[in-house]
Amino acid sequence: MKEKRLHLSTAILWSLSISTALSCSTALADINTSDNVATELEEIVVTATKKSTSLQDVAMSISAIGTQELDRMGAQGFEDFATAVPSLSFGYGGAGDGRNARSFAIRGISGSNTTGFYVNETPIPNRVDPRLVDVKRIEVLRGPQGTLYGASSMGGTVRIITNKPDSTQFEGLLNATLSNTNQGGWNYKLEGVGNFPLKEDKVALRIAGYVEDESGVFDQVFPNNANPSVMNRVENVDNKLIKGIQASLGLTPNDDLEIIVKAAVQDTSSDGASWSSELGQYDQVKTYTIPEFLDDEWTHLSLTAEYDLGWTSLTSITSYFDQDYNENEEFSDQIGAFFGGFVYPTEINQAINLKKWTQEIRLASSLDGPFNFIIGGYYNNAKQNSFSEALPEGFNAGFADYIGLPGVDIFGTDLIYRGTSRAKSREVALFGELYVDITDDLTVTVGGRWFDVSIDLYSLSEGIAADLSGAVTEGTTTEQGFNPKFLVEYRISDDVLLYATAAKGYRLGGISSFIPDFCGAEVAAPSSAYDSDSLWNYEAGAKTSWADNRVKVNGALYQIDWQDIQLSESFTCGFGRVVNGGKARSRGFELELSALITSGLQLSAGIGYADAKFTSHVPGTVPVPGDRLRHTPKWTANVALDYSFDVSFADEAYIGINYTYTGESFSKYQNDPTFTPESAVRDAYSLAHARLGARFGEWDIALFVRNLFDKQANLSEVISLGAEVPGLERYATNRPRTIGLNVKGAF
Repeated sequence: MKEKRLHLSTAILWSLSISTALSCSTALADINTSDNVATELEEIVVTATKKSTSLQDVAMSISAIGTQELDRMGAQGFEDFATAVPSLSFGYGGAGDGRNARSFAIRGISGSNTTGFYVNETPIPNRVDPRLVDVKRIEVLRGPQGTLYGASSMGGTVRIITNKPDSTQFEGLLNATLSNTNQGGWNYKLEGVGNFPLKEDKVALRIAGYVEDESGVFDQVFPNNANPSVMNRVENVDNKLIKGIQASLGLTPNDDLEIIVKAAVQDTSSDGASWSSELGQYDQVKTYTIPEFLDDEWTHLSLTAEYDLGWTSLTSITSYFDQDYNENEEFSDQIGAFFGGFVYPTEINQAINLKKWTQEIRLASSLDGPFNFIIGGYYNNAKQNSFSEALPEGFNAGFADYIGLPGVDIFGTDLIYRGTSRAKSREVALFGELYVDITDDLTVTVGGRWFDVSIDLYSLSEGIAADLSGAVTEGTTTEQGFNPKFLVEYRISDDVLLYATAAKGYRLGGISSFIPDFCGAEVAAPSSAYDSDSLWNYEAGAKTSWADNRVKVNGALYQIDWQDIQLSESFTCGFGRVVNGGKARSRGFELELSALITSGLQLSAGIGYADAKFTSHVPGTVPVPGDRLRHTPKWTANVALDYSFDVSFADEAYIGINYTYTGESFSKYQNDPTFTPESAVRDAYSLAHARLGARFGEWDIALFVRNLFDKQANLSEVISLGAEVPGLERYATNRPRTIGLNVKGAF
């Protein structure tokens, strides 16, 4: 009933937003038309199609969030804006990708590497969370983007677009935030941006630096060794410090050539993990406490060159990404589950190093006739080395004492587990789209992407919880394929664009590690390759403007047919694998509205519906027909109101209110051996944020509240680095209510 009540209230709120905006469309004609008052919605230009185009002219379902919207919602990272995008959801991974790894889901297409994640023109791993500093906008592309964006975009693509250097003028920005979080403490963020023309109209340097200190909110609770009836508490174990710098050099030797060289470095360090043992509080209940840490440092370099040839433009994008990720985790209670109740203070350490090169080159025409095109080539080379180890000193002797055999060498080692892996991947692709204007109003697009991929894997697993002599996984998998796209768009008028599309998306296959015999004869298996999976997306949509561009309503209907789905399965022995499963179907819609109600009042709203479930079953895999796809709420919705008004003490004052709703979802399938309702069922939740501020010339001062009603949402289950044990729940949750002051100055 709770889900239905939330669903009903959200639907009513969104319907009221639509009816309010549309009923005001006639009255909007009377808006003051003086030079100082906005009379229409600002045009949003996106580059989702690899060229600059008005959002209303892009024939796809896409959300764009600009700088002002990001400021009003206080967005600093991915979680802060994700719930405000229809049909976008997420969960947390763990294991080989680290405890902070996210799994995106767009329209129900969830799992590792199903959603592309880009900064400007270059892909980065989903587990990275670049801070939203000097960002121009965020674009969320729904539906497979396999033609222009490749294998990782079968469900869609999220793009963070940053500001370019400007050689025409000096610019500066100072941004300071001080806040306090319930259950935690004080937080601060300092950000500075400078744009320096080094040679007018030729050379500019843009630099952004930031430091963010986020107080911990979770406490570790564990028995006192001297008096087990007394519980010790270590407060705020998840304190986090994030710092980084971005620098870009823009060169325009002439009117036809633009070169941008950019470097970004970010370092995130944390004292502990962010999860709770029970919803409704912020405690991590443990038998032992071991100090935990996380350090994630990455460097992202890119070089983009665009040359205008008149009839076409030639673009080259080169990027290099290097990440060093180190963390540890205490998992003594999991050890107790595996060794007959023998709980021993144990930690597992993990280190990941990823190096990734990408190169793309493309031609995009600008012909006067009915034919235009984009053609290009893509190359990707990635190497990832991973190491994990659990080596608790004295474990072997302690276990012997526990089972009544003191002094007996039971295992011959204290090594519970050590894993080493080296993975290499190479991808070559050719892509293109042909645009044909059948008439002035009717355009047909035909596109495709051919790819050739090879993946090499070597891994060694050893220790008591693996194979004492060492088990090796080694192999190579290769694959070639082609993914087509068909699009028809028809412009009824300057204000109405209709489109229909069919596109294929895919995800690369790989190699799964072995499952040892002690996991059980029914699951034990040597290493094996799993194939790529693919889907077809069928979509019809409309982009519409009303009341002289003061109201915009965009919507899309879709059906997705997904086959050979890659399934990540985990077992109670602590091991897991990836296998190909059955088929699934996702169907639904998105509807987004923005409206200038009066000269100072703007409304935006969005709603998404996704009915995503399995339609077939492969013997030996977990999901069965009717199971909902993971991390996929049926309903997502958001409403935002921004009101600006005159005051005597400032140039302008404003108030902003944001509300988001995320429906019930599941992080595991019901037949999963590690399924428990407590961890797998994620109840629906609503979050609200508010901001009140004033502008004084180039300065902006605002009071804000994040999580206005102090709701604790179950964002996901947190997967252990060591092993999954039913009953040991670990909930990833949002932060409690945070109240703060933000001061921003531009010069």
